[in-house]
Amino acid sequence: MRVTRALGRRLGRVLPFLAGALAGAAAVRVVWGARCSRLSADPYGEAAGRGHPESPPSAAALAAGYETTDVSARDIARIMAVFAVGGFASVGLMLWGLGHLHQADMARAAGLTGVERTPITVPEPHLQADPQTELGALQVRQAALLHHYARLPAGLARIPIDRAMVLLVGTPMDPPGTVFASAAASGRSRP
Repeated sequence: MRVTRALGRRLGRVLPFLAGALAGAAAVRVVWGARCSRLSADPYGEAAGRGHPESPPSAAALAAGYETTDVSARDIARIMAVFAVGGFASVGLMLWGLGHLHQADMARAAGLTGVERTPITVPEPHLQADPQTELGALQVRQAALLHHYARLPAGLARIPIDRAMVLLVGTPMDPPGTVFASAAASGRSRP
């Protein structure tokens, strides 16, 4: 409905210009015809024979498709009018269809949740300008995490991985006092 009103407003703006253009073309035609009739009694040269062959076309020329009549300006004007009406009709049908499509989209969107209405943002591409330098910086950061001491929040600390392995080697991971049953006593074979 909103699209139809918008189309009507636009056509209301365009139609006066179109009517003015047609009236101007008709006025030019009338003025030009009056001017030509004042210049000579034979403005198109029909009496002098201009535009007509001196002898009628031969049978071979007629068989080859020689045209014996000129193009009719009235027929050209009719063809142009049909094209203009067809163009306006096709644009109108397209706008009408787009209006119905918009209404259908609005009706469908009314039933969507807030999450479904959220537009999807496509992440930007992460292109590397200098891959070798960035790889070196990554390796330096990882080496700093693995081989240096650091204080962490809540009284924790990060120690180098070599020192952590020395502290854990030979220290049992199970709580003290854990009793292990032998594989033979439990009836299972060792893998």
